Amino acid sequence: MATGDEELSVGISTGSSGAAVTDRAAEIAAPTSEHGPRRRGWWLLVIGAIVVAGAAVWYLLVVGDQRDVESEQVQLATTSIQIRDLAEFEELEGSLEFAEGLTFNASVAGSLTFLADDGLIVERGDIIAVISDELTALQMAQINQSIQSAESQVASARNNVASITDQPSEAEIVNAEVAVQAALKALDDLLEPPSEVELAEAALAVESARDAANDARDGVEPEDLLALEQQVDQASASLASARNGVDTALVSALTAQSAYCALPTIPVSVCDEDDLPLSTGETDDLVEAVSDFLAAGDSPSAQTTQSFITANVGYDNALNSVETAELNVEVAENNLSEAEAGVPQEELDRLQINLTRAAEAYDDLVAGPNDTEIAQAESNLLNARDRLADLIAGADPAAVNAAYSSLESAQAGLEVQRLNAAEQLATGSTYTVLMYGTAPAWRDLSVGSSMGPDITQLESNLAALGFDAGGSLSVDGIYDEATATAVSTWQESLGLEATGEVSLGSVVFVEGPSLVDDQLGVLGSTVNPSSPLLSLTPTRTGEELVTTQRVVAQLPLSDRSLLDIGTEVTIDLPDGTDVPATVLDIGNVPLGGGADGSEAYVEVEIQPFEPIDEVWIGADVDVEVTAELAADVLSVPVSALLALVEGGYAIEIPEGDGTRLVGVETGMFADGFVEISGAGLQAGMEVVVPR
Repeated sequence: MATGDEELSVGISTGSSGAAVTDRAAEIAAPTSEHGPRRRGWWLLVIGAIVVAGAAVWYLLVVGDQRDVESEQVQLATTSIQIRDLAEFEELEGSLEFAEGLTFNASVAGSLTFLADDGLIVERGDIIAVISDELTALQMAQINQSIQSAESQVASARNNVASITDQPSEAEIVNAEVAVQAALKALDDLLEPPSEVELAEAALAVESARDAANDARDGVEPEDLLALEQQVDQASASLASARNGVDTALVSALTAQSAYCALPTIPVSVCDEDDLPLSTGETDDLVEAVSDFLAAGDSPSAQTTQSFITANVGYDNALNSVETAELNVEVAENNLSEAEAGVPQEELDRLQINLTRAAEAYDDLVAGPNDTEIAQAESNLLNARDRLADLIAGADPAAVNAAYSSLESAQAGLEVQRLNAAEQLATGSTYTVLMYGTAPAWRDLSVGSSMGPDITQLESNLAALGFDAGGSLSVDGIYDEATATAVSTWQESLGLEATGEVSLGSVVFVEGPSLVDDQLGVLGSTVNPSSPLLSLTPTRTGEELVTTQRVVAQLPLSDRSLLDIGTEVTIDLPDGTDVPATVLDIGNVPLGGGADGSEAYVEVEIQPFEPIDEVWIGADVDVEVTAELAADVLSVPVSALLALVEGGYAIEIPEGDGTRLVGVETGMFADGFVEISGAGLQAGMEVVVPR
């Protein structure tokens, strides 16, 4: 019977059939469990066959000739041959988690006044953060400094225009005439023989140079040696710090490398520790891969790859810092060694050169000016006379045009600084609202913005929230007047100014409803762009909001052929609940295995068809995988099998007032049933089973 263990009463005849019923030691039984057998061993079949064969021999020897002696009425239990699926299962161990989360960062500077609470599920349209953009004292000082610098440039340009276009004043002409007289006097002084004072100063310079050379030969003072020793200590401390920085940077780089190499698609194969630091070409390829991920709408992969690039740059910089620190230690130690050994010959040579030059200067003064010095003095006199002539003649038109152009440029720069200051001084708050989508928010949006997936996502969310501009909003990726109207209505619903424009930071796109894992920002603190605020984990994703819950299990390499992406499996929860699921991803890199004899495995990512109660997040679960399947086969309970003396098996079929044996071929054993085949067998036929 296909639906239970109900019993049917039939008449019992004498002879072998009755003996077969009463001597059920010849029957085969197999254990059953709630979820079916787990890789039943062949040894069960061997033991069962031995027991059945022994019972059959006993039956033939002891009872065989007594068939016609007794005629006794007994009751037989029967069931029917069924058509069913028989399967053997393999169990994998895993844990239930959500898919990888993301970090939401601030996009503007200001004071953090609101954050969504830890453990909260935030959905489309929920406000997750509020940042007040009131300026700090430092920001105000920076604004004032920028304006003052621009004003100074305008004033300088105006003075230049005035100096070129205005007629020279009497004072300017007088100054130019004085410059001419000064140049003339310098030439005359050069041609005059040196005075006693000049000779005395030159002689003093020679004496000073000689004293410096002598002091150097006498050695280094103790306080100078102490200073050099301190320089060695400081350089050594910097080297130790730099080496610690390399260790820290390497850990960060390896962590980022591991996250990158765990991506479903790895655009650049750099997954060995020896690959770090990356070459310039590999880094450029990863930067291009980030752009490709963003273009494909794969923001998590783009962020993971960018983090790997940043960590690698940090590691490369740390290595360079160690090289620089080692060089500094070497230089400091060399300086100390040279000081302890005395003034190096190079320094003595330099001081000797200074002495020689001072002596030459004294000799030159005594000898008088040379032709070059006289020519330079005459050139200075000529330039001073030309300047005086230019003042008297008036301004050059080309110079006037250039001066006015410089003034206009400076005035435009001042206007830009004032506009920037006005925008920054406009106090208010930035509300960040969660919306669904895979493309990141990366720009300000308004009428005229270029078409893009971020606009499509915005329009889709506005429509889903009921802000469809009276039905005129089209989800087409074009920011038109209807989109602006929908945005204005949405802004009014939040109590914000209805600008019809979406500034960067007003919206954050995630894949679906998300769990707030952690508040990374501190309420009341000042944040800057890129400051981390919240850790979010999407709990559902896609247009149909499919769950992001995942079970990560270990699949032994010997069982790798059991699963493919898309294979349907069953998740067994700790309370015994079975949840249908599918294989989402299978790792390519074998893990584990080694000297301890453990078998290598790959990680399998499994997604339930429906969300599982979040009380089981983090719990250990089993994953039931079909190892072998016999579909739509004739089957009977294992206990209905009888072993034949001549070998093989039979089942007992009620017939008239008695029964008869029918030989069968056996197939798969599973769930307490066995697959059978044989002539004349069909579904629904009654067979005898133990009572």
